[in-house]
Amino acid sequence: MPPKKRTATTATTKAKKAKASHTATATTTADMTPKTSSRPRSARNAPVAADSTTFNAKKCASWFQSYEDPDEEGMVGPEGMEKLCSDLGIELASIEILIIAWRLGAQNMGFFKKSEWLDGMKKLQVDSTDSLAKLLPSLARIYDSPSEFKELYMFAFAFAKEEDQKSLSIEHAQGMWQILCPPDRFEHIEPFLRFIAEKHPVKVVNKDQWRSFIEFSNVVDADLAGYDESSAWPVLFDDYVAWQRAQKKQ
Repeated sequence: MPPKKRTATTATTKAKKAKASHTATATTTADMTPKTSSRPRSARNAPVAADSTTFNAKKCASWFQSYEDPDEEGMVGPEGMEKLCSDLGIELASIEILIIAWRLGAQNMGFFKKSEWLDGMKKLQVDSTDSLAKLLPSLARIYDSPSEFKELYMFAFAFAKEEDQKSLSIEHAQGMWQILCPPDRFEHIEPFLRFIAEKHPVKVVNKDQWRSFIEFSNVVDADLAGYDESSAWPVLFDDYVAWQRAQKKQ
C-alpha cells in the first residue's frame, strides 16, 4: 500500500521538529576545526554490502514496520528515526544517519518513506538492524572518496532546507557543517563557525555559498595561503578572510 498522504499540520509539525532536533543536537556538539584529508584517494568507497543471497524483501518490510509511525502508514517519522539510531548505537545528529538517508534517497529530514526504505535497503543488501549496523563502518569511510563525499555534502543542503526555500537557514547550515566537517579534516570549520556566530554575516546560506565552503577548504590553508583576492569567492568568504586576518593581528 502506498504511503498515506500526510495532512498539512501533521507533516509540517513533524518535519519542523525533526529538523530542529537535528540542528539542536548538532550545534551543541563540541566545536570542530576541519581541513580536507590529505590522505590519497583510495579505490571508490562503495559500501561493502551483505551477500545478496541473504537479502529478504519480506524481512525488510517487516523490519520497516518496527519503526513505522503508528499515526502515519508507510512512513518512519522522527520517533522511529530516534529508535533506529538508538538500535544502531549512533547519534541522531551524526554523519552515519545522514549517509543512510542519502543512500536511501530520502527526501525529507526526519522521515523515511516505505518506498525509500525498501528500495534503498535492497541496494545496500540489508534487511535488519544487525546487518545495517555491520555496514556502518564501510559507509563511514566516505571521506576516503572525495567525489562521494561531495555528493553527500550537496545532498545535505537539499535535505536540510525547507521544501519551499531556495536557501538553508543559518542554524541548519551550522548544524550540518558540524555533522559533515570533522576538525581533523577541515581546518577552517572552527574559525568559520566562530566568524558566523560573532559577525552574523548572513541569515541564510545559499547553494553557491554552501558549495564554496568545500572548495575554499580544499584550496585555502589554515594560514590563508592559497587565498586569491581576485578569485570569485562569494562575499561571505572574502569577509571571513578579512576577519581571520584581523584576528591574527590581535
